[in-house]
Amino acid sequence: ILLEDITDHCNLKCPTCFASSAPALSAVAPLADVLANIDARLAHENGRIDVLMLSGGEPTLYPQFEELLTEVIARPIVRVLINTNGLSIAQDDDLLGLITRHRERVEIYLQYDGESAQSSVHHRGADIRRLKEHALNRLSGAGVFTTLTMTAALGVNDDEIGYVVKRALDTPYVGGVTIQPVFGSGRSAGLDPMDRLTHTGVLARLGEQTAGAVTWRDLTALPCSHPHCCSVGYLLRDDSGTWRSMTSLIGHDKLKQWLELEPDVLANRFADQEIPTKMRTIVKNSLLDLLSEQSSLSHPSMSTIWRDICENCDLGVATLTRLVSAQLPGQHKQLRGMLGERVKRITVKPFMDMNTMIEERLTQCCVHVGTVNAATGADQCAPFCAVQAWAPLGRTKLATSRGVGHDSP
Repeated sequence: ILLEDITDHCNLKCPTCFASSAPALSAVAPLADVLANIDARLAHENGRIDVLMLSGGEPTLYPQFEELLTEVIARPIVRVLINTNGLSIAQDDDLLGLITRHRERVEIYLQYDGESAQSSVHHRGADIRRLKEHALNRLSGAGVFTTLTMTAALGVNDDEIGYVVKRALDTPYVGGVTIQPVFGSGRSAGLDPMDRLTHTGVLARLGEQTAGAVTWRDLTALPCSHPHCCSVGYLLRDDSGTWRSMTSLIGHDKLKQWLELEPDVLANRFADQEIPTKMRTIVKNSLLDLLSEQSSLSHPSMSTIWRDICENCDLGVATLTRLVSAQLPGQHKQLRGMLGERVKRITVKPFMDMNTMIEERLTQCCVHVGTVNAATGADQCAPFCAVQAWAPLGRTKLATSRGVGHDSP
C-alpha cells in the first residue's frame, strides 16, 4: 500500500489526529509532484501498485482532486482508497458523483468512531454524527464500497466497537471495519503507554459486544507481514441470514494447513497428501490474497478468489458459491451486489508509536508513505508508523516537504 499525504489542510481539527492536520494549515502538494512520487513507486514495483491511498489532511479538499483521481485511475493502480472524514461527501453532490463514476476502482475509508456524542467530540472535536451517517448512507446508496475506520480509545469508545461492527453488518456496500486503537503520535503524543487500548484489548471486546457474532477466534494474524501488525477475518452471511466467520467455516486447523503455517502437522496428515498440489497452491494463494492488507471486496480479482475458496474449502454458502462459479454475462453486477451485502472484513490495526516501536515490524511493513529525500530531493517512501513517530521523517511527507500554500475552498 502506498499512502500519499496530498495536503495538510482539513475541515476538522481532530484532537486525536496522528497527522496534526487543521483548517489553518494550507500546504498542498503540487499535482505534478504527487504524480512523480507515484510514478517512482510504480517503477520500483515493476509497473504496478495494488493499492494507493489518498490521505492528508482531508484529501477531498485537494484543489485538483478530480484531475488527480483521473490521473491515478489511468495508471496501473488496481485500487484507490480515499481516507476521509466524510464531511464533503455528505454535502457535495458533485464529489459523490465523481466517486460513484469510479466506484469499480475507488473505495472509501470513512472515519467512523461509534454512536455516542462523547466519541465524536473526543476524536473529532465536535458532534458530527449526523453528517457521518448522511455520508455513509449516501455512499451505500451509490454502491460505493466503504470501510468504517474506527479510532478507539480506552474509556471513551472502547465499548462502542460492537456497535460499529453491527453497523457494518447491517449496511450494504460497507465492506468491513478497521479498528485502530489510538496511538501516541501527532496530537495523541501524550498518550499514557500504560493506560491505553491495545491490539489484544480490541480482540477481547469483540465477543461480548457483538453477542458472540464476532470473537477473537474469527480473526487471524496477517500472514504477509509481522503477526503483531494486524488481525483480519471475514464474515459471510449464509442463505439463512446468519453471519458466520470464514475461520469457523473452514476450521482453524484446516486454515493453517491451507496456509502451510504448520508444515510438520501438514506432512503427517494422510488426507492432506491426497489434495492435488495445484489445488493446494490455488487455495493457499487465494487465502493469502484475501488475508492481506491490500485485499478488499472492491478488488477486481475478488470473484476469482472467492470462487477458489468456496469451491475447494466447502464453506456451506451455496448461493455465493454458485454465483462466483458462474461465468455468465451480467454476473459481475450481481456478484458485486452480493459481496456488498453478504461478505464483511473485520480488521484490527494497532499502529506503533515511540513506546511500542518494533524494528521487525518496520522492516516487514505493508503500508508506506510517499516521501521526499531531504538531501537529494528524490521521490521515495518510508514505513507509515516511522513517518508518524519521528518528526524529521514526518517532515519528508509530500505535502510537508513540497507543499505550497493554497487558499481554503
